[in-house]
Amino acid sequence: MRKGGGPRPRFYTILNLGTPPQQFLAALDTGSGNLVIPAKDCTDMACGAHRRYDRFLSTSAKDVIRVDDEEHIEVVNWPPRKDSDTMTLFYGSGKVFGRIVNDHVCVGAMTPPGSNLCTEMNFIVGESMTQEPFGLLPFDGILGLGLPALSATKKFNIMGEFAEKEMLLHDRFAMWLALPGDGEDSEITFGDFKTDRMTSHIIWTPITNHPGQTVRSGFWQVTLEDVAIANTALGIGNHQAAIDSGTSMIAGPSSMINTIEAEIALEQDCSNYNLLPTVGFVIGGTILNMEPSDYVHKDAGTQECFTQFLKIDLPPPKGPLLLLGDPFLKKYYSIFDRDTLKMGFALSKHKNQAEHKDLAKWVHEMMIVH
Repeated sequence: MRKGGGPRPRFYTILNLGTPPQQFLAALDTGSGNLVIPAKDCTDMACGAHRRYDRFLSTSAKDVIRVDDEEHIEVVNWPPRKDSDTMTLFYGSGKVFGRIVNDHVCVGAMTPPGSNLCTEMNFIVGESMTQEPFGLLPFDGILGLGLPALSATKKFNIMGEFAEKEMLLHDRFAMWLALPGDGEDSEITFGDFKTDRMTSHIIWTPITNHPGQTVRSGFWQVTLEDVAIANTALGIGNHQAAIDSGTSMIAGPSSMINTIEAEIALEQDCSNYNLLPTVGFVIGGTILNMEPSDYVHKDAGTQECFTQFLKIDLPPPKGPLLLLGDPFLKKYYSIFDRDTLKMGFALSKHKNQAEHKDLAKWVHEMMIVH
């Protein structure tokens, strides 16, 4: 159960699949690497509330008969076959089983014509989907924006397909998540980033691996140099962190989250809310601070306060890992750059934000723990 009853991420896009186009809503997930959409013949409860893809209505659909490595993919267009390859993917405690289809995929509402991005790619058409998380999502499916290592093969990675066809100015995308007072939708920009969405300089930091590993995880993973409370480092040492738009909170190893929450000492009745410190993540030599309004959820019904931190102990080789989810992405405009394999962070510009504050450099004195 998610502490504080915080909402799930509502960052999604319109997808048009096939010819003629079948329209869906898909969550944009930087923590996965495949496109998953419910199948027309899926009878699970998780599929019933969502729009479902009908392979037989698309004249451009192809059955993927075999995917055994990145170079060997057989496709058959017509007649449709019943022996196409299948795949099972896991999302937390849930999973999806489905067949693999290759079809025309367009990101955007197709209005005005030509304003959207389109490519042919492989995706999973879910014939069996668990209620958690798919039945609870307000979207039809999930579009993974992770690096290629998170995709079944390169043909499943939409950013890779865009890059191969040289469709973008740069091989990157940027995310701006709206706050309730902004009066506009969240925004993803493919091919570049927007300076009018930020109110500070950009901090660039390289994509990293877990120590001792040479193969990339596929996550947009960076080195977390420390955690700072009220600009004072806790001295917990280096950890790995992933920027994950599919996580509604900030989730990490139990020991780290316990330490952060002990330092915050939030009273459930909100009585010490105005005394709470900043919580900062030290990345790229800079403290990326979060204010109490960024990391505390106030329940409108009970008037109780809950932190937006969650304990998740991911086992090796993917863990231990801190997942910087929705609260972090609302605070920091995030640039995912595949050209340079770097992440960029800048303070997001919001309509009703407080006086401008630039990013704080992490000076050596902050490392001293008394």
